[in-house]
Amino acid sequence: MKIGMIGISMKSSELSLRELLAKACPKCLSGESVAAASFNVVLLSTCHRTEIYFSSDDLAATQTQLLHLLQREIRQPFEHQVYSYFGSDCFVHLALVTAGMDSLILGETEIQGQVKTAYETACLYRRLPGCIHFLFQKSLKIAKETRTCFSAFNRKSTLEGLIYTLSLSLNKKPSLFFIGNSEINRKILSFFKAKGREEIALCTRSPHSAKDLGVEVVDWSGLKNWKNYDIVISGTNHHEYLLSPLPHDKGITSWIFDLSMPRSVDPRFASHPRITLLNMEELGRLVEKQESGHTAQADSARGALCRAALRQYELFHLKQQVATCV
Repeated sequence: MKIGMIGISMKSSELSLRELLAKACPKCLSGESVAAASFNVVLLSTCHRTEIYFSSDDLAATQTQLLHLLQREIRQPFEHQVYSYFGSDCFVHLALVTAGMDSLILGETEIQGQVKTAYETACLYRRLPGCIHFLFQKSLKIAKETRTCFSAFNRKSTLEGLIYTLSLSLNKKPSLFFIGNSEINRKILSFFKAKGREEIALCTRSPHSAKDLGVEVVDWSGLKNWKNYDIVISGTNHHEYLLSPLPHDKGITSWIFDLSMPRSVDPRFASHPRITLLNMEELGRLVEKQESGHTAQADSARGALCRAALRQYELFHLKQQVATCV
């Protein structure tokens, strides 16, 4: 099974370098990219990681070619902070990622949808080989089965719960301004609505796509009004800062949560005297502090998942051998 991957994540690199990869990879390897036409790749890009999955007869040579392609866009050394997996190790890694076992927030559910979307997007633009289809389809299946079987995923610590808990420090029902109609924003928004929060607005480039949320929806021109809300939550795909602090700015905002990768909020807000800015890494560390009692269950889930991935890997090779003999 000639599969491999190269990637970077919150566990291997600092945030600034991950941002560079998050910008460079879509430019080089998106569906419309001419340079990517010769590669059988699936690009997975999330808040925590950027990973390139590929297949070729010479995996080492393809890895080198992909790194050279990225080096044209990134003018600083990064090779020592990326990780690579090949063959069965690649299969096991993707299964762990898809199940949320390699996330800052253990068992987070958004990643499974992101993996599926990355795979389906690649299918639209490229004729992927059978081993890549097998890799992603089985990883999605294994991850779903693992979630069903292990209670470690039914924990109390969630991103939306943490943000809600932090909002209670305002000692009032806060007004919320969401930037981007992303899956993660929709999940947090729904959580706040279920808690009885009513003053909620969502700013998106496609207002018609968010009409089902039952909140005020504004187009991109409404972005300038973010200062009129107590809490701002940005979860959108944008390669430039959407929010930046201005001298002597006035507003009521107390919390800004930047859930984007690359970051969409200017990090200078961290020194703002009135506003607390938290990104995904900082939120993840807070969740880790809250979690306890899941170590044994998580280890069991991880072990079962690895064994399932290795069985599927061996099954693929067995089928290939049978097909060759026929």
